[in-house]
Amino acid sequence: MNKIDPSGLYQEDMHYYMVFFLALASGMDYTTAKITALASQYVDNNPITRPVDDETMAKLLESPLKNQQQLKWYHFTLSDDNGHTIKKFDNSDVGIVNSNLSPQLKNLSNAVSIGNPSQPCAKYQFLGEFLHSYADTFSHRDGMNRPIDALTMGLGVGHGLSGEQPDYTYNGDPNYTGTDPIVIAKVWNVREERSFAAERAILGKLKDFSTSSAVSPDEIDVILKTFNAIREHGEDSPYKKKLLQETLNNWIGEKKLNLTNADGTRVEKIELVATDTSIAKDAYILKDAKKNRDQFLGDLKGQEDKYPGVCLPGSTVCKEVKL
Repeated sequence: MNKIDPSGLYQEDMHYYMVFFLALASGMDYTTAKITALASQYVDNNPITRPVDDETMAKLLESPLKNQQQLKWYHFTLSDDNGHTIKKFDNSDVGIVNSNLSPQLKNLSNAVSIGNPSQPCAKYQFLGEFLHSYADTFSHRDGMNRPIDALTMGLGVGHGLSGEQPDYTYNGDPNYTGTDPIVIAKVWNVREERSFAAERAILGKLKDFSTSSAVSPDEIDVILKTFNAIREHGEDSPYKKKLLQETLNNWIGEKKLNLTNADGTRVEKIELVATDTSIAKDAYILKDAKKNRDQFLGDLKGQEDKYPGVCLPGSTVCKEVKL
């Protein structure tokens, strides 16, 4: 079964690869950019934060019985405790959260501020998780840009009734001639615009954790618009990955990016696409994402009162979305 995000919005192309690209473009150093991007994508893979268990079709279909907390806290953060969109956010203004965070986004942002005193990199773990949820407020909408409720009749349906359509960064196919109401092109002609708005907003958040960058906003914008229009999604997005990889390596070559590894050695190139001689060291690696969260947040078990709205490791509040 293909890994899909029927309840959580956006996929690996956005939550990991785009976040990694934006972090580096913003001036963030290589190591913290990687931590942030891994954390962003891991929200969709971590059993206590993921929107669904999609290992089998049966588990996927039964997930709405168990995933309500995860949807409200990480994937549909414009919803209230009952799973319905909060009134002031119930409109087509995709950028409303730029200056007006929802109560749950404030919880996730608060965790970034607190961090973990024993683990300096924990703030980047929390930052990546916040950015995942922040990005989903832009994409977690219907074809007319209205927010989708976390719950439907008490079940964690999310955007399941719209299939994968909200996940895509590209607009509907103008040559589509079918009658399926979910995929009719005119219903999904706002995705590139709202994805661009999300990316610019994420970049703004990342700049608060970065040094100055020699890459101009115009240079970044060109890449974002090109990326969004590429008709790929999820893990299998070779042209999107190649675009980001070539762009970052060009900026490294032009000395617009000066990246160093944790040991102080220079990062000579970014590898997002595997080749016959390369394993793509900068691709999304699930075990690394899990290792980071366990290391940076593992000793916070039982401190949910200090981190409201956060599913901490070993949480008794957030049950695994696992059947």
